[in-house]
Order: sequence, then structure tokens, then C-alpha cells
Amino acid sequence: MLVAALLAVFLPLLPVITVRAATAKPAVTDTQNLLGSQGAKIQESLDSLQKDTGVTINLLFVSSFGLKKLDKASVGKWANARLAFTKPSRNTLLLAVASQDGQMALAVSKGSDLWLSSQVDTTLSDAAAKPLARSNPDWSGSVTALIAQIRRVKSDHDSLPWRIAGGVALAALVIGVIVGIVLFLRWLRKIGFFTHHEGRHAAHGGSSRYGRKGHKGHQAHGKTRRKNHRSRRHKEAPDTTAADTTAPDTTVSS
Repeated sequence: MLVAALLAVFLPLLPVITVRAATAKPAVTDTQNLLGSQGAKIQESLDSLQKDTGVTINLLFVSSFGLKKLDKASVGKWANARLAFTKPSRNTLLLAVASQDGQMALAVSKGSDLWLSSQVDTTLSDAAAKPLARSNPDWSGSVTALIAQIRRVKSDHDSLPWRIAGGVALAALVIGVIVGIVLFLRWLRKIGFFTHHEGRHAAHGGSSRYGRKGHKGHQAHGKTRRKNHRSRRHKEAPDTTAADTTAPDTTVSS
């Protein structure tokens, strides 16, 4: 009785659980077999991406979107409506490609993480579009490029806190070194290291200010000695003025 009651309660829930598990997996719709032999490999890559990053990519490869206007805004609106109709979980992308229309659109579910949704219209769309812009479009290459770009964006996002922490640690290290140098210089000044060093330097004439002063004094002393020496020589020189002014008497008496 107890087992029957439990089965009666939980059996109706089993189909619901199974359906939810199935819809959570990446869905691939390829009506023209554009992926060809790469289809199985692409599915494995999508499953691996979902497991590693939590991002689900649904693929829709058709011949035409059936739109009258094929401008970027109209195609994007169509892709967003198609994705919303499936009631996707967050971090779900829809890559829609129309081979005959020559159009591609990438849509993201509402409530997705910012690191993913902010890149949909830029780096992610560019990565998926480049392989399709070739003369011979690479359909599987578009999916592969999109997966690789999502992994790069996710990796950059996950490493951002570590890069910030590393920058803060480096800044703290530099500030610590500067503070340590300042404190060391203050300690040297406190113990009189610089005063003692300047005193010894001045005693040997090493100080630029005192050295110049001593050099000037030495020059002045030399000038005084030369002046005194010239004065003594002048005093000691014989006076020949009188001899020069007295003419000898050369008169001959008759």
C-alpha cells in the first residue's frame, strides 16, 4: 500500500523531470545538414561548454528566416523572439543562421550574467560571423569560433579578481618599501649619522661650502704675502737718484 501510494505521487513527476533535463541540453537544429560530419563533434563541444561555463548554445541552421526585411534589426528581433519562445534558462544563447538569406543572428536569454550578455553584440557576434563571411562559408567553424570566444571571455572574467588582487598587493608592496626607506632615513638622522658624517667631511675640506670658503682664504693669504714681499724689496733697493743728478766735474784748468 505504501509503495503504491508513493508511486502514485511521484510517477506523474517523472516525465516532467525528464523533459526539463532534455531541454537543458544544447539543442541543434540543422535542416540542411550544413554541419555535415562535424555535427557530432559540435554537439560534444556544446555539451562540454555547458558543463565548464554554464553557457548553453542552441543552434538553428535553416535556409531562410522567412522575413520580408533582412536588415540587422529585423533579424535580431526575430532571433530574440524565437529564443524567448523556448523559455530558456539564463546564460542561454541562440545562434541562428539562414544560409540562403546570408544572415546570422545571436540572441541571449534575459537575466543572463553581465559578462556574457555584454559581449553578445560585440566580440561573440564577431567571432561567429567571420567564418561565415568567407567565399565558402565555414558553418561548423562559426560554432567552434563562438565556443572558443565564450571560453576566453569567461576565463578573463574569472581571473579579474585575481588581477585586481595582484595589483593591490603590488601597490601595497611599493608603498611599504617607500615607508620603510623614509623611516630608515629618519632613524639615521635621529642617531646623528648625517651630522657626524658632515663634520668629518668638513674637517677634510670636503664640504662644498666650507671648501670654497677655505680656498678663498688661502688665495687671500697668498696675495698678502706677495704684497709684503714686493714692499720689502722696494725698501731694500739702493737710492740712485742723487748719483744720477750730480754730473761729474770735467773742467780742465789752463
